[in-house]
Amino acid sequence: EGVAERKHRFHMAYWVNPDRGEMLFARRVVFVEGETEKVLFPYLADKLGCHSEDVSLIDCGSKHNLPLYAKIAEAFKLDYMVIHDEDPLPETIPEEWGEDKIREKRHLFQFNEVIQGVVGESRKVVVLSPDFEGFSGVSNTQAKKKGKALAALDHFKDIDADDIPQNLKDVVHRIYGNEKPV
Repeated sequence: EGVAERKHRFHMAYWVNPDRGEMLFARRVVFVEGETEKVLFPYLADKLGCHSEDVSLIDCGSKHNLPLYAKIAEAFKLDYMVIHDEDPLPETIPEEWGEDKIREKRHLFQFNEVIQGVVGESRKVVVLSPDFEGFSGVSNTQAKKKGKALAALDHFKDIDADDIPQNLKDVVHRIYGNEKPV
């Protein structure tokens, strides 16, 4: 057994902590980049009347951890989805961005292909374009001021179910629906 394989197994064991272990008992597992999606999707599902306790949302800590979780789900033959930001480079690169930041942002966008390559089936992947805030209508200014999760909850707290943007409703229904992700 090589070092790379041992390291990979170690990381799998480390990342499946008690919080994330619930994935093994869920009807469907949804891997998301962070806390914002983990708290907002169930909140919206409650508003839409489709929340289900047997769907487990797992905060993977970052976009870069999503392939690891997809591999775990594949190994256990779990019904799962992956939801992540597209993170495209802006049409006009801000002047204050240096080469390192441009390279980092380009790598983040190209990582979409890595995720798709691991998951394989595009029906299991939902890409929020350009990113969570742009997709959901949550203000970037508020997200920076309050933190993304709190800004998202505040944004939707006074919005009726009928007024939730249709694209967001569609994602919530895909997460909590009884059918396989399409």
